[in-house]
Amino acid sequence: MDMGTGKRHRNKSEKDLPAMVEKMVRSALENREDLVLTWEREEDDGRCMMHLFSGTLITPCMRGTLTNRTDLGISEGSSHICLTVPESENPAPHK
Repeated sequence: MDMGTGKRHRNKSEKDLPAMVEKMVRSALENREDLVLTWEREEDDGRCMMHLFSGTLITPCMRGTLTNRTDLGISEGSSHICLTVPESENPAPHK
């Protein structure tokens, strides 16, 4: 979905992909929203699909699950970045 219009984007050209991802990342950072990128292989035709979600998505429980799964997969290349946000930049908590 486009953050400004609430529209869902699908089947954009590969050329548009970096700009679309950058726009969503910037919007999520500015609005303190969750951002999730995941990949899927279509079983029927083998197409590879990228899904990029933003919004209020991750519950504390889900964050713990993702952290645990990442920690278990570090030897296989998983990674997790956790940064402390300065007090002056802390957003209002999710409602």
